[in-house]
Amino acid sequence: MIGPTPLISIITPTFNSARTIERTIHSVLSQDYPQIDYHIVDGGSTDGTLDILKKYESRLTWTSAKDEGVADAFNIGIKRSRGEVIGIVNADDYYELGVLNLVAQTLADSNGDTIFHGQIRYYNDRMSRILSPWPMPRKAMWLDLPFNHPSYFVPRVVYDRIGLYDTKYKIAMDYDFTLRAMQAGVKFRYVPRLISHFQIGGLASSDPRATHREVLRSQLEHGEPALICRTTFAAKMTINSLKRFFLGAPSPRPIGAVPAPFFTAGLQPNRPPALVSIIIPIYNSSLTLQRTLDSLLRIAPQHRDAVHIQMIDDGSTDDSVAIVERWRAQNHFPMAGLITQPNGGTSAARNMGLNSSIGEWVFFLDSDDELMFDPMPFAARANPDITCLAFAVKLRKGGWVYRWGAQVISPVTHLDAMTSKCPYYPPNLLIRRRAIDRLFDTSLRTLEDWHWFTTNPRIFEKMQTINGVTSAIVHVHGGNKTAQFSQRGKDRTEIASRLLNELIPTLTKKQQSNLLLQADIGRVQTGEPVSWTALGRWPCDLSLLAKGAIYFVFRKQTARIDPYSSGKSA
Repeated sequence: MIGPTPLISIITPTFNSARTIERTIHSVLSQDYPQIDYHIVDGGSTDGTLDILKKYESRLTWTSAKDEGVADAFNIGIKRSRGEVIGIVNADDYYELGVLNLVAQTLADSNGDTIFHGQIRYYNDRMSRILSPWPMPRKAMWLDLPFNHPSYFVPRVVYDRIGLYDTKYKIAMDYDFTLRAMQAGVKFRYVPRLISHFQIGGLASSDPRATHREVLRSQLEHGEPALICRTTFAAKMTINSLKRFFLGAPSPRPIGAVPAPFFTAGLQPNRPPALVSIIIPIYNSSLTLQRTLDSLLRIAPQHRDAVHIQMIDDGSTDDSVAIVERWRAQNHFPMAGLITQPNGGTSAARNMGLNSSIGEWVFFLDSDDELMFDPMPFAARANPDITCLAFAVKLRKGGWVYRWGAQVISPVTHLDAMTSKCPYYPPNLLIRRRAIDRLFDTSLRTLEDWHWFTTNPRIFEKMQTINGVTSAIVHVHGGNKTAQFSQRGKDRTEIASRLLNELIPTLTKKQQSNLLLQADIGRVQTGEPVSWTALGRWPCDLSLLAKGAIYFVFRKQTARIDPYSSGKSA
């Protein structure tokens, strides 16, 4: 019987994955689950992968030695793991946040004979698509594998019962294991949630003919209907031959490729990808939403065919959805999609927008703000190596207006800037989608932007500032400032503590001091007693130190002047 919080082991096989392994590690270690047993099995990397693994060895175990292939690496990890439930995620793939909690909740009280599985996103630098398991998965096995190993979690007792991965299969080892599990009567429990992101371009996709041969070999070895399987094999080989003739051989996976957009609800999947996706989270915004939507008409009519407007209603109970539908009916933008979901907060809505974006660039606009420019000319003219374009925004509260410029950040100065403050509002930046590695943390109710900018350093690899252009008006207002002030304090302390824990190997002494002071400011905001000695940390950012002194002197009175007390949340 699996309990409510079983120890979950994660296995990551890797070989020369320095460009991608850190993202995979973060996706595991960032899970908000208390019992994780993480093992990385390296096949003898020589490209810097081991240096990355050493940074995290206090939170995971790893070995490096030549192995006999992927299946052998899977087996090595499983044998060394201790968990009741085991998941496998490749070194260039990554998990969604909250996955391990979902696995534990789904498998709780089961007898350990059930394999958990969910949705998986296949992507490369040109396309992306979320796949759900095929109907009738047992018969679907005659065609292909209905779900892939990064999307399922296997109880240890299932491995004990049917064995590990067969090392004679170099590509289709997960197909062979799944087929054996189905033949043995193992149950499969599907949950319609996105579990993992799987990068296309490995052995299976770069050599599909070899994959089909191994699948047929497994089918015949385990007694599947020979006529059906051989007929299916012949059809797949013919299709692949035609593809190679007309389209050429499949290209190998680009090293270090990052998530690409995919089509989703409310959009026409036969349209070409957009140049820019504008993501608008919506929650009970009927008083301001029409103004926001009308501001989109500042985009020139000749540019609108290449703009994707993705609106996410986060469980509104007012007329927000009706306002959006009336606006969409006017057909200002051919690609204007609306997704509705249960209320999950700003981060959850923005994540849905990112996951459903189809543009090369993404731009965030809240449902009470106004677009003030046409992003298309800037995106079209940007050099291919530019990762983000920075603009000024105007902050407006009643008759008060303040221009908030965009600080220039490079990989060298990224952590100096981010540990001392959050330099941007989301509309400050037009971001190239491929530079985004991590989604927003849905556990944060406020200051999620600060955490997101800090944990996505590749956004700032090649930043270009556009002078003299205002991208948006951010309308500053809020509800109960004292209550929000306290919540912001809790989140500030949580974010600072988490960043210290995650980034400690790379932080300078000054950056560590900045985060420790940020955590103390957060405690002051929540009313906790904090010693004045906290202001004695050095070296430290001087502006942050001054801010800390103000908080320490005035305590909760700073809620009246703190600009963060006027933030918005969906």
